[in-house]
Amino acid sequence: MGFKRLISFRIFILTFMLITLAGMSAKLMDLNWLFYIPYGVGHKALKAIVRSYDGRGEKTMLTKVILEKLKLDKVPDLTSWVYDAPFSKIKLSALAKTVCSAAIMGDKISKKILSGEAEEASISVTTVAKKLGLENREFGLIFVGGLFKCRENFKNVLIERLKKSLQKVNFVPGVVNPVEGAVKLAIKNLKVAKE
Repeated sequence: MGFKRLISFRIFILTFMLITLAGMSAKLMDLNWLFYIPYGVGHKALKAIVRSYDGRGEKTMLTKVILEKLKLDKVPDLTSWVYDAPFSKIKLSALAKTVCSAAIMGDKISKKILSGEAEEASISVTTVAKKLGLENREFGLIFVGGLFKCRENFKNVLIERLKKSLQKVNFVPGVVNPVEGAVKLAIKNLKVAKE
């Protein structure tokens, strides 16, 4: 069958950024989720909490679970938490695990946030696969990162969407350490090339 292409999700993100940004300003695009999909999840969770608090959005379990996680008493306290220096995307990204937990507990807003991010990720992977000429070719895809532990509401949604757009994609189980996996793959490919 020959060499199968094996691509990690992060490589897809990097490739997508390079392809897309060639000739386009980053300011023209919403690239925050490309750097950290969990950042997008955390950001949308905070927006949902504020919308619920001020009456523009539905009630959500996120209010209770995130305030508890951050050890805050009330929604207005989120303002100082967000704007305390230094601001970091990692700070918001850390909320993704809590959003996943709320989704597992049945919070429909959390499920909607995770599903939306899975859709965005699917669009990116599909776009890169097409630009790399992989749309109708067999290739492997590895998911790397903590958000993929959120199986039911993120990972499985992403996989189902990718199966529809990229019928020949093979989902390869990740390794504990992505660097270790890359080294093992390189060694394996060197052995195949020498034969």
